[in-house]
Amino acid sequence: QCMVFMPLFTTLFVVVVGLVGAAQFPELDRQGSEGIIFALLADIVENIPAFRFLIVAFLAAVTAAIMSTVDSALLAISSLVTQDVYRPMRPGVSQARLTATGKRFSWLLMALLAFLAIQMPQTLWRLTEIKLEVLCQLAPALFLGIHLRSVRPAPLIYGILAGTVVTFAVMGAESLSLPFSPRPYGIHAGIWGLLSNTAVLGLASGLRKRS
Repeated sequence: QCMVFMPLFTTLFVVVVGLVGAAQFPELDRQGSEGIIFALLADIVENIPAFRFLIVAFLAAVTAAIMSTVDSALLAISSLVTQDVYRPMRPGVSQARLTATGKRFSWLLMALLAFLAIQMPQTLWRLTEIKLEVLCQLAPALFLGIHLRSVRPAPLIYGILAGTVVTFAVMGAESLSLPFSPRPYGIHAGIWGLLSNTAVLGLASGLRKRS
């Protein structure tokens, strides 16, 4: 019940910072607005040098938050790969071998993500949109998989794969020279993927029942 009201104390702060930044630096474009917090901190330090510690505290807080989130995600992904993929392939593997495999996979994944972070030109907001559009493909599996006993794992996986492919195809319509816009009829790519996801799930479940 308390978590319902937490956005008032977390997201509201970000909104206020954005409004203050828009008033203080009205000439910023979308790309420049990504660094609005650092611009505000620099402006504060320039006018009030005694607040120089704010930059150090902010950078420390951001770094700690990123490290905490990434660490949890890496641990979960590493455990998934070692326990659900590698271990079934080699049932007799030792725990030390599993740990070493998980560490190597984490290093490779971090190297790939660091490379993509440098090469991708998208803004933070666009990356957030991509994340949400891909994550919504899990909705049928979470809701239907929990509440309907007749839904089996294979159709759910087929639906997720189909929805993800459609989502990325619609998002990359321009670069792939496809005959439609990245947002057909004003609808986000994730919604098109979710519709495809649900359709494939229903079709695969129907064929499975017939067989």
